[in-house]
Amino acid sequence: MSTPTAGGAVAGRAAIVTGAARGIGLATARRLGREGASVLMVDIDGDALAEVEAALAGEGHRVVAVAADVADPDATAGFVTAAVDAFGRLDILVNNAAALDPATLGRDSDVVDVPFEVWHRTFDVNLFGPMVACRHALPHLIASKGAIVNISTIGALRGRWNQVAYGVSKAGLNALTEYVATTYGRSDVRCNAVAPGLVLTENAERDLSPQYLADSAADRLVARPGRPDDIADAVLFLASDQSSYITGQVLVVDGGTINHVPGYATHAPGARLDG
Repeated sequence: MSTPTAGGAVAGRAAIVTGAARGIGLATARRLGREGASVLMVDIDGDALAEVEAALAGEGHRVVAVAADVADPDATAGFVTAAVDAFGRLDILVNNAAALDPATLGRDSDVVDVPFEVWHRTFDVNLFGPMVACRHALPHLIASKGAIVNISTIGALRGRWNQVAYGVSKAGLNALTEYVATTYGRSDVRCNAVAPGLVLTENAERDLSPQYLADSAADRLVARPGRPDDIADAVLFLASDQSSYITGQVLVVDGGTINHVPGYATHAPGARLDG
């Protein structure tokens, strides 16, 4: 159990976290709540969202849950309004929701084979949704001198052989991050992104094969895989005053996956893969 901390890093602030029913979103909502924020949690899975809302409320967090599809602009406008109505202000927007369902990500292949409906759905959720959320949140964030944190991926920074729609949509999210930071920096709104590598969410632990996990370990400098809390800690940093001079940046949190010559992680002196 993680109870809120008096005088935490975001005490008294109000946040929206999308894709909050599980994984990185849930860890982020819990982390912000533990540091004193009131959190409106958004997810398309209303049943799972209701369960985690009850769990966090039981831990003493001030949370409100809204079931919504971030690709629906009316629903997005609605949950921003709901956050302001519930908390009287808005200080933090975390755009975490992504098209991760098997019908979408599971069919996201390469440019030649990706179905058009997968491409469009991925961009609707991963890029259009965050843009609309920023549009409706910004007037409130200008008033509070708030912060936006977008959850990207290292697949937006390096090419891959699959999941082209996911990676390219997240590259667009990185560009959106820079545009919002540039446009609204003089209004005292900061906008940054976090680019995770492999994170062992519940879905990842269920779906990824031992061979895939072993191959991923060989790519990293840090032996262990990422955890949702690793990303939540980065979000907290970028949402709080600890990063008050940082904006327009993409913070890579990947255990050193993409910052070395391929193969060096495995063959460097002292390398070990059993962490």
